[in-house]
Amino acid sequence: MIAVAALLTVSCGDDTGFTVDGEVDSASAYLRRCGGCHGAAGTEQAATSLAGVKTGSESDVRAKIVDGSSTMPAFGGQVDPAEIDAIVEYVMENFS
Repeated sequence: MIAVAALLTVSCGDDTGFTVDGEVDSASAYLRRCGGCHGAAGTEQAATSLAGVKTGSESDVRAKIVDGSSTMPAFGGQVDPAEIDAIVEYVMENFS
């Protein structure tokens, strides 16, 4: 239980450094919010691998982030929608 809380704290840090020229920086948002479990390459053992996620749709990826699943907590009420959009963009562009 403590380990899960620690991971969520790392994943749900403050918003410092997420914007570049007023826009959410997708790589920074992904690393800050998702990197703690999925890792920079999306293949960490602590979470489901993101390899092949591009075979799904953007709406599938967004729903997983917002609503969670049996293995991933929901972040819809904790993360700003613009940041979720940026994370979806990053995932779709970087994990095949």
